Amino acid sequence: MRDVFESSSRRWCDGGVDGDFKKALRLCLKLGGETGSEALREWATLELNGYDGRPDTPDYRNVKAPLQIEGIRPPYKFSGQTIASIELADFARDVITEDVVLGQSAPSSSTGMLKMV
Repeated sequence: MRDVFESSSRRWCDGGVDGDFKKALRLCLKLGGETGSEALREWATLELNGYDGRPDTPDYRNVKAPLQIEGIRPPYKFSGQTIASIELADFARDVITEDVVLGQSAPSSSTGMLKMV
């Protein structure tokens, strides 16, 4: 068991993942298999493939984001104007919220993560 941890940590520390989230998650998946940790394997698989609307999506994947609108009301044009949800029409308030669930699969790099935001 100690050899498994040493070889995995060596790959991690030697730049084996090089900022690549998917590579790091695949290493976690392999480590879970080598150590018999079904919980680690399941977590890494969900992070790799996405949670796809599962009710058990982790809290760290639920974020708040401001509602912003773009529009034209001649002669004015506005872009990125932040509004409160109360300013939405009644029928839209339950559908459009400030809650965002990041349920898609992991980006391949930290640059990909920044592009998502």
